[in-house]
Amino acid sequence: MEHLKSGGVVIYLKISFEEMEQRLRNITTRGIVLVAGQGLREMYDQRVPLYGKYADRTIDCSDKDFEAVVGKVLPGSWGLELLRTWSRGPPENGGEAAIK
Repeated sequence: MEHLKSGGVVIYLKISFEEMEQRLRNITTRGIVLVAGQGLREMYDQRVPLYGKYADRTIDCSDKDFEAVVGKVLPGSWGLELLRTWSRGPPENGGEAAIK
């Protein structure tokens, strides 16, 4: 986490465990790193305090759609341009890279 802070602003996009569980369809393909034998709840409970401790800004993202979250993180024209560029979805879903 110290490494992340050294490179810029850390923003914690906070959601409940239940929402995280609902958003994750397949944790093996999503890139979630779990310690051997660790469940999703244990991972969440371990990481949430760290995210809160190291975040420069925390944004409650529960029950918010992608556009609302981007508007909170990147207000103004830059955020709108990001949404337009990602109109086909984020890069991992075949959309264009938005940040150049």
